[in-house]
Amino acid sequence: MANNIFFEINGERYFGFQNVVVEKSLLNLSSSFTATLVSKETVDQTRTNLNPIKIKDSVAIYIDDDLVLTGFVEVLNVVYDASSHIIEIAGRDKACDLIDSSATPSSYNNITTVTKLIEKALKDNGFSDLKVSKSPSNLDDSLEDGEKIQVELGETIFSFLDRYAKKAQVLITTNNEGNLVITREGIEAANSDLISLKGNAKNNIFSANMSLNTSDRFNEISIFANDTNTSFDKTTVNQNAVAYDADIRETRKIIILPQETSQAKILKQSAQWQVNVRRAKGITYQCTVVNFRDENEEGNLWQVNSLVNVIDDKCGLDCQFLISAVSFSKSLEGSFTAIKLVNKGCFSNDPLSLVQDEIGTGF
Repeated sequence: MANNIFFEINGERYFGFQNVVVEKSLLNLSSSFTATLVSKETVDQTRTNLNPIKIKDSVAIYIDDDLVLTGFVEVLNVVYDASSHIIEIAGRDKACDLIDSSATPSSYNNITTVTKLIEKALKDNGFSDLKVSKSPSNLDDSLEDGEKIQVELGETIFSFLDRYAKKAQVLITTNNEGNLVITREGIEAANSDLISLKGNAKNNIFSANMSLNTSDRFNEISIFANDTNTSFDKTTVNQNAVAYDADIRETRKIIILPQETSQAKILKQSAQWQVNVRRAKGITYQCTVVNFRDENEEGNLWQVNSLVNVIDDKCGLDCQFLISAVSFSKSLEGSFTAIKLVNKGCFSNDPLSLVQDEIGTGF
């Protein structure tokens, strides 16, 4: 593969973009892009319109034969002088309006799954061009029995959907076509490891950085909420659950009061989720590799929500991580992929098998 990036804008292909960056993240619903087009090198000068790209134009971005993003132009800057005509564009995938737009208050009765909730929210808010799927297709995205679903005034569509997705312990993301996918933490592994070892001929990490931070972690996290039944006795109204992070000092404790009602089982899962996510955010590792694929130039594009082994003697790492974000960039300096990683298990409710807090002693 040649690591070529080209744009298809309103059905026409453009190959002359410079300084291209395409970002995809498991934590952000919508993928994004920025790019610069030097018009005199890539646009037919016989055209009467030398600015062929417009705000709101539809965009499909490809790396070689692989579609990586389908969306819209949201930002357009034009700069020119006697010797050049430069067009700078930026945008996001088709789901971007779910992030920005407020949700229309509606009635959500008898909604039993996250899939059905999303489908109704899309219909009620006028999104006829977005589809919803699950990965894997048999994923259990059930909501609580008798779940009372309600839009908060001024809440964005995605924040509304994400609240209930978290209760079902699923993630909402987008695929390369810009459509919504309901998923959980991935189990597929990349074709190769990320390696930085002194004197090792297989090294592929160009640069890396790591940060450890325990300021948002607690030894004990307690969540209190009302139950969904109507008996209103003391036991059911004051449901609570506790989860622990044994690597944090026992004096660090926090109580969380969610707005939604919850059954005891769901509350326990939510408490464990809090521990996992806070621990994941406290250990960040990012590296940059040359090219866009996970096996020289013949493998797959580096994929968000896949597993990869990291062997880095400078950071003291020899373990498996989950890829939470990738950023493909191409410029005159070359083709690179920046990869953000979090601990495996951070998006599940299972007890974590995590890197110990003494990582980073390899310096």
